[in-house]
Amino acid sequence: MKKEKFRVLLVYPNVKGSTLLPIGIASLSASLKQAGYDVKLFDTTFYDSDLPDFEKKKEQLLQVKPFERSWESKGNQRDMIVDFQIKVMEYLPDLIGISLVEDTIDQGLVLLKSIQEDCVIPVIAGGVGVNWNYRKIFMSGLVDYCCMGEGEKALIELCNMIKDRVEIYRDNIPDNIGSCVHGLDFFGQYIYFGKQAKPLDINKLPFPDYSIFPKERMTRIMQGKEFKMLQVEVDRGCPYQCTYCCAPALKKMYGKGYYRRKYHIRLLEELRYLQVKYNPDYLDINAETFLARPEHEFLAMTSILNAISIPYWCQGRPEDITEEKIKWLKWSGIADFQLGIEHGNEDFRRNWLKRKGSNKQIMKACNLLTEYEIPFTVNMILFPNLDTRETIFDGINLCREIDSEYLKTINVYHLALYKGTKLHEYYLKQGWIEENDKTNQLLSGSSTLKYIGLSKDEILGLQRTFPLYVKGDRPEEVIKIAERFDKKGEIMFEGLRQDFIRRYYS
Repeated sequence: MKKEKFRVLLVYPNVKGSTLLPIGIASLSASLKQAGYDVKLFDTTFYDSDLPDFEKKKEQLLQVKPFERSWESKGNQRDMIVDFQIKVMEYLPDLIGISLVEDTIDQGLVLLKSIQEDCVIPVIAGGVGVNWNYRKIFMSGLVDYCCMGEGEKALIELCNMIKDRVEIYRDNIPDNIGSCVHGLDFFGQYIYFGKQAKPLDINKLPFPDYSIFPKERMTRIMQGKEFKMLQVEVDRGCPYQCTYCCAPALKKMYGKGYYRRKYHIRLLEELRYLQVKYNPDYLDINAETFLARPEHEFLAMTSILNAISIPYWCQGRPEDITEEKIKWLKWSGIADFQLGIEHGNEDFRRNWLKRKGSNKQIMKACNLLTEYEIPFTVNMILFPNLDTRETIFDGINLCREIDSEYLKTINVYHLALYKGTKLHEYYLKQGWIEENDKTNQLLSGSSTLKYIGLSKDEILGLQRTFPLYVKGDRPEEVIKIAERFDKKGEIMFEGLRQDFIRRYYS
């Protein structure tokens, strides 16, 4: 009798409506299948949960054009927990692998709790949220293993050992994997890890497997329209030191070789494969440093994208933009560019965020994007306890100065204090947060942060009125009323919001 394949159920807890396909899940699935394992996915993106609908929240805050999603017309009134239980009972996996970011840890643990009494299946948790929250995850009693760092190789090694019934103990645990002696002490001495593996060679990984996602999951809204979009990884890691991001801590964890780029021939082969297999009409070029590459590499990359001839969007920093690079972006078929400004005050950016670009460089970048008719979005962050009303208006005034018809949207986020970031460490030392506080969403305030100076409502009021102030075609004293969350403020904001949509998004 032929033995059935070892089965792995990947679980992806997610914010409702956040439909950008996770390339990490696609890469894990491809690696597992290449190793001969059977893989299925449970994805919560279309289910209601305690987490807000990210894209609809952005629509409410005037950060994206109003839109409709094709998958919503079908409705999804099913119960997420019940569907997860059914999935597990029908598939009977030999291993469950759950991918977590800090925002989704609680949601993921709720899913695992729902099957705890009915089945005994080993569970491994991975994803960036695990790196600084593994004690909490182990303390739940719902997870057997944690993966610290990249999982493509580690997960296969763990599957091999479970399949071959090899007992896993301190001396033979796979690289990057951590385990815990359940029922004893969960505060460190009984948690042990394999050694930290060297960064993987991303050029040797199989092409990402997006076939585990349903077709409607591949859709994403861009500028109010729905596209079939795939994410493409052109590098892994980030060399920058931004204090609100965990990349510097990951770089320290991995050491030398953390930042890696794909070879051009590999990228061309991968894009051709994705084009033939999935026929996308939009690509998300996943790279923090797309424009920071040496000129010959950037030329090769844009030549590949031109040859593929699929519209795409990418992101970059103002200080990396030159006219020559903008020319190549335009020629290569770029459809949208996302510019990371983060704050409008130069001293604030330099001192608090470790970003050294000047406002002059920002203006030059925006002028070049406008000159070459490339639609773009700018990203801004509001920093409670560090920002004042004046420094927030520095950002508003900078966006006013940009004054470009090609500036399509402005993303305005509330700082999310993720563990592993320098700012989380600083806020902790100041006593503004506690070690085990739950991280807030980027579009909502914190329920645990001790707000100093500007209150939570004042920060969120400026967040939602930021685009209104930038356009500047309504009196500021009127817009200021819309900052408030009382009855008068809500009525005023909704009126200004509808007026803004008619003027700029219709």
